[in-house]
Amino acid sequence: MKELLENIQRLVIPLTFRCNFKCQYCNVSKKAQKEFDVKTLDKILELFFKYNHCKDRSIHFFGGEPLLRYDLLVKIAKKVKQLRKKYKKKIYLGLTTNGSLLTEEKLRFLVENFPFFCVSIDSFAKDYKFRKTEALNKKLPLLLKYKDFINIKMTIMPEYADSFFYCYKQLVSLGFRNINVQPAMGFYWEKNKVDQYLNNLSKVLKLIKYLKAKGAKISFKLIDDVRRVMEKKNKSCSIIMDELSIDPDGDIYPCEFFVGLPPALKKKYIIANILSGKVNKVLIKKLLDFKMCEKGIINVAVNKFVCGQCDEDRSCHKICYGFDLSSGKFSAELFANAAFMEKQIINLVKKYI
Repeated sequence: MKELLENIQRLVIPLTFRCNFKCQYCNVSKKAQKEFDVKTLDKILELFFKYNHCKDRSIHFFGGEPLLRYDLLVKIAKKVKQLRKKYKKKIYLGLTTNGSLLTEEKLRFLVENFPFFCVSIDSFAKDYKFRKTEALNKKLPLLLKYKDFINIKMTIMPEYADSFFYCYKQLVSLGFRNINVQPAMGFYWEKNKVDQYLNNLSKVLKLIKYLKAKGAKISFKLIDDVRRVMEKKNKSCSIIMDELSIDPDGDIYPCEFFVGLPPALKKKYIIANILSGKVNKVLIKKLLDFKMCEKGIINVAVNKFVCGQCDEDRSCHKICYGFDLSSGKFSAELFANAAFMEKQIINLVKKYI
């Protein structure tokens, strides 16, 4: 277990699989699943602090909707403060929420304890059909009080590709400065939708460039991600295990995508159990050896689709790009479509760096 945890930069914990939203682009299975208890969380946190030696490391909580387990978040923050003193290590906490359950008390708590605090906002339009907006719109005055501490995450569906710049511009006008935009994966993007997305993304990048020239401090994670790709010298597929995710049974998965799969499917990707200490070295080797351009653990030959389209210096192998949300299966065509779109996005961002 020590060897598995010592070089992980990001530990991801789905605090609950329950959610009060039903966002169409969410790949997390909402089927009834076991919930975390304090004892399990304490052991996970203790072992991560004990064995991890990365300089910039973090623990990120997601769901479902993690604020449904606010009680656990309070206990986690207290436990982490104790472990920081015990091990003399700085490990940062992060959380992604849909924001609908926020109150003044909860917001103050998150700002004080979860510096990587992210709220999902895709649109303010009342007729936006892919997730609830009315509940979050009511929270906007509260969010604006803490706008300097909140990261905004925009997930764009293909049907919204031609108009998401309006929402981004509105968020900027309200004073938010840490906004990230990403296309929804798990759906096939037709070429005209890709073109619309790139057109609106170009508008976003031009606005950021203009604002920075005016002295505004504005952050766009996509630019930072592409810059890391450009600066990396080694041309090789990266190791998938910079991140690990753990479920309430203590089962460890390669990343948050796998732990969010339906219970019957995700069992195939358990690489260890933090409670028992058992490690599946055979599966770990398959993950380390996996290349998106060869037949690998998703059991599809995709080389004829993606050859020449991917960036070798990626943050992970993007296996999730090939998972079809509608069928619950991996698809080589979907994988290729996502790889092609990612390549176009990277090429566009490079022009603005």
